[in-house]
Amino acid sequence: MKEVSVSVLCCDFLHLYDEITKVNNDDIVSTIHLDIMDGIYVPNISFGFNIIEQIHSVSTKPCIAHLMISDPLKYISKISEIGIKEIIIHLHNDLQYMSRCIKKCEKLGINIGIALNPEDSPGVIVSNDIFREIYKVLIMTVNPGFGGQKFDQTQLSKIEPIKKILPKAKIEIDGGVKFSMLDDIKNVDCFVIGTDFFKK
Repeated sequence: MKEVSVSVLCCDFLHLYDEITKVNNDDIVSTIHLDIMDGIYVPNISFGFNIIEQIHSVSTKPCIAHLMISDPLKYISKISEIGIKEIIIHLHNDLQYMSRCIKKCEKLGINIGIALNPEDSPGVIVSNDIFREIYKVLIMTVNPGFGGQKFDQTQLSKIEPIKKILPKAKIEIDGGVKFSMLDDIKNVDCFVIGTDFFKK
């Protein structure tokens, strides 16, 4: 069954509790997607650990920490302490660093996903053994950093090579996704939806 994860980046932060309650009460939604940005890896800043802890404390859905930050390894332990059991980090050129992130998550019992930006080739993931047991591959269908962007259909070509080499990994897409697209996009397990959820 296809899963829907709601990105709170697109919610009304003046009424955050009400927005999280809306997510909690929606039977279609499986998880809450927390886009954590540091203003360095992406040109935007979202929210810090105090907001993450508050969202996690009132959410009845599992929370996923999507780390759009330059040094995700630095924050994995803190996210684990909050109680979040899934982390997504972006592909870095330093594969030794990526391996350390993966091992850290494994040690803490956290499911780890790897995010591919539009310019990233899936070849890096499918050709390196360190990624063989990852839980999820998130394909960005917009440039990371801001909500409300237009969906990039061409990024779906990355699905097939990833599925072929990593058949156990979940495939997730994130960026410009609308509910009307869910039935038409094949071989995707999870969809991150932001603007289209909060405007309904």
